[in-house]
Amino acid sequence: MNTSRILEKGIEPKVFWDRLCGEISSYRSCEDVYFFHKDNQGQVLLLGKSESAQVIDLPEVVRKKISGNQSNSEMFDAELEGSFWYLITLDSIPELKGYGVLRMSEVMDDDSLNLIRSSVLACVTAFRFSRDSDLKSESLNQTSKVLDLGLIVGESKSFEEASMRICNELVSQFNAMRVSLGWNEKGTIKVKATNHGGNVRSDTEKVSYLARVMDESMTQQSEIVFPDPKSATINKQHKSYSQSTGNCTVVSVPLRLAEEVIGVVTVEYDNEDTHFDNAHIGLLRVFMDLIAPRLDSLHSVSGWIGKRAWRKARKRLAGMLGYRHTGLKFFVCALLFSLIASCVIPINHKVKSPFVLRTEASAVLTAPISGYIEKVHFKVGDVIKEGDLLVSLDQKEILMKRAQSIAERESQSNDVRRYEAEGKLTDMRLAQLSVKKADAQIELFDYQLDKALISAPFDGVIVEGDLQDRLSSPVKPGEPLLRVIQLVDTFGELQVDERDVHFIKKGMKGELAYTSHPEKTYEVLIDNYEPVAVVQEQGTHFRVRAMIESDPEDWWRPGMSGVCKIHIGKRSAAWVYLHRTIEFIRMKLWL
Repeated sequence: MNTSRILEKGIEPKVFWDRLCGEISSYRSCEDVYFFHKDNQGQVLLLGKSESAQVIDLPEVVRKKISGNQSNSEMFDAELEGSFWYLITLDSIPELKGYGVLRMSEVMDDDSLNLIRSSVLACVTAFRFSRDSDLKSESLNQTSKVLDLGLIVGESKSFEEASMRICNELVSQFNAMRVSLGWNEKGTIKVKATNHGGNVRSDTEKVSYLARVMDESMTQQSEIVFPDPKSATINKQHKSYSQSTGNCTVVSVPLRLAEEVIGVVTVEYDNEDTHFDNAHIGLLRVFMDLIAPRLDSLHSVSGWIGKRAWRKARKRLAGMLGYRHTGLKFFVCALLFSLIASCVIPINHKVKSPFVLRTEASAVLTAPISGYIEKVHFKVGDVIKEGDLLVSLDQKEILMKRAQSIAERESQSNDVRRYEAEGKLTDMRLAQLSVKKADAQIELFDYQLDKALISAPFDGVIVEGDLQDRLSSPVKPGEPLLRVIQLVDTFGELQVDERDVHFIKKGMKGELAYTSHPEKTYEVLIDNYEPVAVVQEQGTHFRVRAMIESDPEDWWRPGMSGVCKIHIGKRSAAWVYLHRTIEFIRMKLWL
């Protein structure tokens, strides 16, 4: 980040914010940057934006987040319209109720987001100091250097490296005699680094004394300066330490993260050559806010693996036993209680299976002769009686052939009589054979005329054969036309999954409900099942016959479907709801 351009002397606030947005927008995958300020009347004002950014492009959820009454410490991120939006708050500056909105093309990790936020805070603080005419000119240079130091610390790879660099750079920037950094471990401060370098031995008197000084600042959660006659804080340890080191000036500033003190930095000045003033405390406070998130992130991954695991476990256990997140803890306890209860309390285990209504009393009516469909008297779903005329085939051609055969028989009969009178016995015999042939054809045509009228064989319902669209179309002998069934001896044909078929036994009871009338249930009794599996794309199942114990109703039709639940017995609630998952895992892992 080019801080010299951002903090150029004499620029106006609008130019400062626009330059700050421009520098941030050059960061990796950052596309647009906005900064807003909420005044005392609750109005949201635009401080600055990057060159390509347009306020009208802000999503509605981001606008509501900015204009709402959210806490200043709350951060927000969301994926909207293919971009990742991040909202950062500038809560370390009381006079500025500021918000920063970042639009990224890819996900940003917490460390990078905290680094950007801390850099913005440092730049804003530096700009405020540069606008103050009473501030010395070298303060601006120190602030710029502290900002650069924060960026250097952000590049550190380990907690020890970052701690050492902080101490060394603070000594150089603040002209201090000694700078030490301590870390909060289990409620007490342990000195981790000094500007002298090397390993810090906690068993020495000097380090123990310094740790007590830092503990005093951590306990009060406040900066402590000694000597400072105007301070109301307790500085007993600072006074003793100062006297033991030649009456030097001692300044302790806590490292805060989410209102929790995670460490303390102690700066010592030579009493004869001190350059420390109130401006330094402000700069030091900003610097602590800048480095705290990065140091905490590095510390969480420092040490051997067992120590890191124990540190995370302690942190989570402390959160579980504390007063925070009461609702979440209540939910977790209730969930655990429910899991335990589900393993103890038995419930009814039911096997759920789809079914199709079947009947054994059915008949398929086929075309007895070839011809054309002349008229259809009933359609699918109609209730019929025995003897009702269902379909009429065209009889015109048969009638014409029958009339032709009758005429031929009359002609041959006349020839028989004529040949008999003339004494032509041979011709008479041939004519008699022709008469018999004509009689046989007439009988055949009469049979065809009778079969051309297809009637119902019994009382029932037509379930298949929509012939309305086939009027005047030809049919062949044996071609299926209609299917008629009787509503007697109905049963449900269940399609039981192969994973559940071993539960099914003859004589078990259950209930079924039709898809068309789910509010009505009917009791069934399991009869038997086919030992041959049916393999389909949906899976493998077995056909099980379930006899319906109640009388069939008028609206029942074979082919109707629904769901049947068979009572298997008592099982624990956990087993009922989890046994399928357990079986799936066992099959996958081959356990």
